[in-house]
This record gives sequence, structure tokens and C-alpha cells, in this order.
Amino acid sequence: MVGTPSQPDSEQPPPHALSSLAPNVAAAPFDRVTYDTLAICSSDKVLFHVRKGILAEASGVFEEMFGAPNPSAVPPDEIPVQLQERPCVFDRLFRICYPVPDPTISTIQDTLGILDAAEMYMMPYPAERMLRLLARLAQKEPLRLWAIFYSRGLPEEARRAALLLTAANKDDYVEELEIVDAGAYWALMRLFEGGRTGEPPAKEVYERRTAPPTGCHPASDSEAASRITRRIFHSFTKRAMGGTADAVIRTCDGESFYVETAILGRWSPVLRNRLAETRRPEGSARGEDDREYDEDGMRIVSVEEDSWVMARLLRFIYPGKDPRLDSLDLMERTLLAAVKYKMTDIVESMSKKLLDSLDSDPLGVYALATACKLRTVAKAAALTCLSIELTCTGPIPMSFGLITAGNFHRLRHYHQRCAEAALSVLTDLRWFPVTPDHRSKEEWVWFGCTLCRKRSEPAVLSDGVERRPSLWWYRRVLQPMAQRLRTRPRREYVNHGGKQEWPRASEDGMCRRCSGVTSAGGREVSMQLALFRELVILRVDRAVDAVALVYLQNPNAMGGWRGRR
Repeated sequence: MVGTPSQPDSEQPPPHALSSLAPNVAAAPFDRVTYDTLAICSSDKVLFHVRKGILAEASGVFEEMFGAPNPSAVPPDEIPVQLQERPCVFDRLFRICYPVPDPTISTIQDTLGILDAAEMYMMPYPAERMLRLLARLAQKEPLRLWAIFYSRGLPEEARRAALLLTAANKDDYVEELEIVDAGAYWALMRLFEGGRTGEPPAKEVYERRTAPPTGCHPASDSEAASRITRRIFHSFTKRAMGGTADAVIRTCDGESFYVETAILGRWSPVLRNRLAETRRPEGSARGEDDREYDEDGMRIVSVEEDSWVMARLLRFIYPGKDPRLDSLDLMERTLLAAVKYKMTDIVESMSKKLLDSLDSDPLGVYALATACKLRTVAKAAALTCLSIELTCTGPIPMSFGLITAGNFHRLRHYHQRCAEAALSVLTDLRWFPVTPDHRSKEEWVWFGCTLCRKRSEPAVLSDGVERRPSLWWYRRVLQPMAQRLRTRPRREYVNHGGKQEWPRASEDGMCRRCSGVTSAGGREVSMQLALFRELVILRVDRAVDAVALVYLQNPNAMGGWRGRR
């Protein structure tokens, strides 16, 4: 049986895979040459002599390779078949097919290597065995196996792995999150954060979504946008260009834009290379060398973008007003095309437009900026996301198909670390001065008032001495402030967002002086509370700025940046 003991994976073949007598020949039963064996050479030059009858029965690829109804009648090949799999993968794969004891497969990485080989060589029995083993391993690492099953298009296995996740391990990071889109990860987290615990997972959790090609969404245009597109298109017809055009750009929806290569080449090196030869060579037939030309001999370059996107790009390039891009969805399509064609001036201009959309959709801006590797915009968007509750409770953001689950996980981790840093300002008051004025020895009202009867837990201030503040200050000031910073760790949420609920005298043990019944006492308390909030704001800014956000796809490649206002 396939075992599951916990042992580390190794790039080298298992000890029994190589014979001590012949280092380049696999161990028994793959070391014997008979009339019906096929020599298979692995990536490390290890020879496996495998019986053709067993290979033909287990693998559709090898059955077709032999091309004979009775493979055992075929004489052995003198030249080994060169394949790219490692010897440890071949050894375990062939042992599963042979009538010998099953190999020990201990890790997910080993299992995936055998599964990939089994699928490549159309070996259904080993593939099924490996899927069953992965399902058992999902008990220990459900998030990793969910990502693997989802990325491989195995919906039933992904659904079962999602049901094994718990609140304790849902926030773990695994490398496989880099091959899953952020939308699926959002739907997975919604099982815990959207009040749906115990409900069946949504379809987005286990079934891969299919999206139309980037930049080709003609059906999504509004009627007004379509009119603008037609107006821009008419500026780039052969007649409108007045004979100056020397190339044609044909979009995926069949529209043709007549352009000048001299102008277009200055904006895009990619299009300049594609338009290097604009005229049909003399003597060549139309369509020769897989090139297309119009009736006047001008080169036609087909692009994947639709007329909507190409019209906006050309409006940026040619003199006139820049195109109007009112929504993040419209900016996304245009910006992705500009990045693709390396139109740096357009990318820079659209980056400024993205910054203007931060307050309305910081998550969408972060996703688009990360996908386009706009580091400055991504940094600003991540900081703006601190002003929202980063919980997966609503519908999947539209731009989340552009980034990986790893990108979103790092943003959530950054948000959580900033919240912890902001809360530490309130839970550890050793930074807090003993008096509101260094020239006076009078303590803060909530620490020094002897008339307030009820006290909270002791706190240590900057002098290292424990003091017990008034209960009203702890409940009415400190606790609400901590609740706001726990979900929105920004300076704006240090102060009260709405109308302040102030306790009456005797409530929470508050005396008449601190409650503001006496005018002098009320003014003193208000002034000290305002000063306290200003000090907290400065400390929260410093704490949040010290938290680094790991950027882009690979958390080890780019290091991190530190936010600065």
C-alpha cells in the first residue's frame, strides 16, 4: 500500500533506485534486459528496463508508441528512450504499475511529481492512486491541497479540501497561493468572514473561472462609450488620415485603424518592431510569409485588443484631448494594453488617474497596480486599504482576476500587522508621559482624580510606575479607540467617527468634575483628552510606518517597502 510517513522529499532517487554494481542502471526489477523490455533513460541518465506489455497496458502514450497489437513480439530497442523525469519519479511510477510492493510516498511534492508524470503519459491507474493520496494528505494541509486542486481544475477535490479548513489555519501562507487567483481565495475566506460557516462553499471556491481575453470585451461597452469609440475610430480611417497612414492595426472585433508608423513607433517599441516592414515587398504575393496587406499594399497588424481599447490608446498618442476613463474597469483595459505594448508615457499618465480613484476603490486599484507592477501606486493603495475593513464579506472584486491569492494574502497580512502595531500603542502605555505638561507635576485627570470611584486595570507609564486609571476613561475612550483601530489602523480613526457618547455623572464611577458638570473641570478634561488623541495619532503613524509590505509576486524577490506619508 502507499504509505504516508513524514519524511523530507529529496531531489535524488531513493536508495534502492540505483544498483551498486551498475550506477547508471535502476535497481530491480528494472535492471534486467529481456526480449520485451524498453530502455528508458531518466533526466539523471539512469536506465530503466521496463516490460513493454506492462507499459502498453498502463499507458496510452506507450501503447501508441509501440503501435503493435502484441508489444512483446517487438525486439528490444538498442537506443534508450530519453525522457525528462527524475529517476525517483520513474522508480515509484513504474513500481505502482508492476506486481511488486508499492513504494513509500511521503510528501505532497513527491505525490505531485508522480501525478504529473502519470497524466503526461496517460496512466490513469497511478494518477487515481495519487489523487486519493493527496486527498488523505489534505487532512494535514488543507489550504495547500485546496490551492493545488483548484489550480489543476479538480472541483470536487478542491471542494472537499475547502471544507477541511478551520479558522485556525485559514490565514496560513503556502507557496501554492501564487498559482491561484485572488478571486477564488476571496470566496474561500468568505466562508469564515461572511457569516457562512457551515454552509456549502460557493462555486467560485472550487471551480476555476474562465475570463475573456484581456482587452477584448466589446459587449461590455455602454451606449455612450460606443458612440465615443465610433467617433475616435472615424479619425483613423484611410480617408481621415489624408494619405499619411502607412500601416493598419486590425482589432479583435474586426475594426481597422490606419496609423503612421513614425508616430506609433515613438510611443511603443513593441508596435515599432511589429510594424518594421509596412509595405509589401515588390514581387511578393499577397499573404506571403504569413503577412497580410491591404489593397494598397499597407501592412496589417492584428492585435488581441478590441476597438474600444485601441481607440483610447490612439487618443493618448495623437494630438487632442486624452480619452475619458470614468471607471476602474475602463482604466484596467486600457492600462493593461499600454503595459503590454510598453507605452511608458501612457502608463505614467494613467497611474495618476489611478491615484485619483483610491478613495472609491482602493482594493481594485491595488490589484491593477500590482498586476501592472506600478510600485508607487500599489504602495499608496495598500495604505488606503488601511481605512477599510479588509474582510471578505461581499462579492468578489472585479480586478481580483489579475492578481494571485498570494498578492491578496500579503495585503491582508500587512493590514493585520498594521492593526497589531496600532493596537500596541494603546495596550502598552510605557511611551505615555506622566503629566500633560512637563512644566507641571499635575497628573492626567483620569489617573489623578481621587473623586472618580471606579478604577480599571493598572497601566505602566513612561516612569515605570503602575497607575490605575478611572474606569470611565478606559471604557469610554480607550476601548472604543482600540475597536476602531483593530479594523481600520489609520490616524483618522483615532478620533470618534460619530457623535461622542459621554457618560453622565456617577456612570462608570465618574465624578461630577470629570463629567463636565462644573465648567472648569469639563474644560480641563476636554483639553487633556484632545492632547491624548494627538499623542496617540503620532504614535499610530510611527507604528504603522514601521510595518513593511512585501511587494508583488515573489515575497523573497522584492524585499519590502516602508510606507511614508
